[in-house]
Amino acid sequence: MSHFYPLKIKNIEKVSKDAVSLTFDIPLQYIPQFRFKQGQFITLKINIHGENVIRSYSICTSPYSEKELKVAVKEVPGGKMSTYINRELKVGDTVEVMPPSGKFYTELNSAHQKKYVLFAGGSGITPMMSIIKSVLFIEKQSKITLFYANREPDNVIFKNEIDTLSKNHPQLKVVYIFDHPPSMDYPPEQSGLLNEEKIKILLEKHSSLNADEYFICGPTPMMELIENTLKKLNTPTEKIHIEYFTAIETNDANNTTTEEIESEVTIILYGIETTFKLKSNDINILDAAIQNGVDAPFSCKGGVCSTCRAKIIEGKATMKVNYALTDDEVKDGYILTCQAHPASEKLVVDYDAL
Repeated sequence: MSHFYPLKIKNIEKVSKDAVSLTFDIPLQYIPQFRFKQGQFITLKINIHGENVIRSYSICTSPYSEKELKVAVKEVPGGKMSTYINRELKVGDTVEVMPPSGKFYTELNSAHQKKYVLFAGGSGITPMMSIIKSVLFIEKQSKITLFYANREPDNVIFKNEIDTLSKNHPQLKVVYIFDHPPSMDYPPEQSGLLNEEKIKILLEKHSSLNADEYFICGPTPMMELIENTLKKLNTPTEKIHIEYFTAIETNDANNTTTEEIESEVTIILYGIETTFKLKSNDINILDAAIQNGVDAPFSCKGGVCSTCRAKIIEGKATMKVNYALTDDEVKDGYILTCQAHPASEKLVVDYDAL
């Protein structure tokens, strides 16, 4: 499993009226651990006024054209981590950082001549910046259309950088969408909240139908709307890539195990075994491990980020939701411990398994 590493903040830059970017100083000995692919994220742990707070943020730099590890953080009302980063974090401060993770990418090849369509909403632009710059650098013949939705122009993160990229690279087309457009004559399909009809018009108008890859990241309702619209347009599921920042609401009653089992659960972390009793209808394996003194890794606790990923060595477990693991990973025994409950009388879960 991945460990947290202490990294110093090298630079902090204001990238919109309510967001900053953080650039990390990576010591030579940590460089191998922090190699990444476009579209991946890192997990930060910061002690904020005596409380350890953990959050994941997407990388906004390209592993090919840039040599820096950078994320952007938009301040969220009431958000402990985002507020602290935007208002209190300083250059030179040390932050605990887990190495890059995530599957929000496709393999690039200089011989490709693909058509990429990206839908971003708000801070969902962060992984898109990494993807855009990587495609422009590696696949010179590929074309990208970015649809970027925000409340108003002042909320656009990386506005100057996006416009510069678009100006310097004709193969990149950028379409801004605003809830509150800057003028009365702004295109109607780019004004107000998106709906199915507007999405279809945007795709048709900007020659974005039948693309090779679609990437979607932003508020959950927006992503679900775009995904459903693409499917209605007969877009193959394998062409649609989605990155959730928060968990989707689910009906827990539909996921409850009917027959309660008391399981002997053994957690392996850093080679150390911790054993405790846990009922199948009780708290999830992650929370139980933490209650029993295990410093288990986590971030979203919503089945989205995969930071709490571990492998079943013995026994069975069920997951309430899973937005991070592939079908093959599940078949191989991997679980998201924040969503997992024991389904056998003995269960061994290994966080160290790669």
